[in-house]
Amino acid sequence: MTVVSTCLHSIHPRATRWRFWLVIGLLSTVMYGALSTALSHFRIGFSNEAEQSVGSAWTLVRLGRGPVLPGHYAAIAIDNRVGHGFAPGTWFVKKVVGQPGDLVVVATDETMVNGKRVAGPLDIPTPQRNVADPVRTFVLGPGDYFVVGTRPHSLDSRYWGPVKVNQFMGQATLL
Repeated sequence: MTVVSTCLHSIHPRATRWRFWLVIGLLSTVMYGALSTALSHFRIGFSNEAEQSVGSAWTLVRLGRGPVLPGHYAAIAIDNRVGHGFAPGTWFVKKVVGQPGDLVVVATDETMVNGKRVAGPLDIPTPQRNVADPVRTFVLGPGDYFVVGTRPHSLDSRYWGPVKVNQFMGQATLL
């Protein structure tokens, strides 16, 4: 036996046969394909921005366009209404609390959706809205969703209004 043959034999008794390497190659290709397909449907995100966080800086996002049901977290691509140094297209993770047809009341001390409190007091001035005059009541239109963060000082729909269905990037899970 040669040195190469002895080394291969120490890996596995059949490592010197071409069929062994063919099986290893096929299994590796199948495993790589399955793993890359699975990972193409998910993204892991981290945020150290207090305005973006929802209680956990790490999130797993299952990619998919379309709305996320109320009560669940969603990754959304923000638009130019947000401001505060965030570029349009930046992903935020927020909790969906309102869907088309819901009645939203934003007041200085709390925010209600269909009579249920979903967020606390307002405290962030925005270019679009002065915190001294934040009170407004409206019904979410077709394709509109209301999202809030779970931290104080969270930039969310209370400040920049409803998100559109096409802004949803996927459902998020806090890690």
